[in-house]
Amino acid sequence: MEELISVAAGELCISRRGNASGPPIIHLEGHRAQHISFPDAYLDLLVEAGAHVVSVDNRDVGRSFRAEADYRLADMAEDVHELICQLGPPAIVTGRSMGGAIAQLLALAHPGDVAGLGLFYTYASDRRREPRPAAPAPFHDRAQFIDYELGALPEIAGSRYPCAAPDIEALAGRMWARGVSWAGWERQRRAMEASEPWAHRLAEIVVPTVVVHGAEDPVIAPAEGSRLARAIAPATFRLIEGMGHQQPPELSELFAELTLDLLRY
Repeated sequence: MEELISVAAGELCISRRGNASGPPIIHLEGHRAQHISFPDAYLDLLVEAGAHVVSVDNRDVGRSFRAEADYRLADMAEDVHELICQLGPPAIVTGRSMGGAIAQLLALAHPGDVAGLGLFYTYASDRRREPRPAAPAPFHDRAQFIDYELGALPEIAGSRYPCAAPDIEALAGRMWARGVSWAGWERQRRAMEASEPWAHRLAEIVVPTVVVHGAEDPVIAPAEGSRLARAIAPATFRLIEGMGHQQPPELSELFAELTLDLLRY
């Protein structure tokens, strides 16, 4: 069930599944992705285990609010903090790619919000970067957007888990219907580039953590995942052969097991 939740900066669109009185598991998506990208099979396994599963459209994507100015990942972490305050802390927080970076910043700024972290093919920034200017949009209508996704998504998939064209077309069509903003995507990109480095603070994270990375990730090198896991003392690291920058539906049981393990500490 989708609903809009008010936070200081605007309204976040979230989707809830499962038992509202169960342990909360919050899922944060990566750059430009919407919460509908999470595999249903994975979410269903969490629900079957009794969890209260909450998936989030980050600001500037899907049905969540569009920002009026640039921001940083720390601001996106504050959105999640305010959401958790309304749901009732603490929560297991999982994040994919950019969402994993937001999850780390949330745990550093508001440790009481987080009972465990699932960091999926993500990174921790260790240097300052200068945000690049906004690029022109490569699509202007639904058909062009679907073509864009048909070209982009197979490039980041691993050899064992290729993306099927009909699945990409279906997801892209749903994304377009829910709301796609190239300007919003660019604000998210600049938020990553403008954020203050936080890798030097990772030892402050003391909650149970699992780091999962694809051995064939072309976006964030597997070494980044390994480095992240070493820097967080309670973390375990899983390198998945044949996986790229993705959470394949075929691995739903594995991802669900690793996520649910965080509840057992």
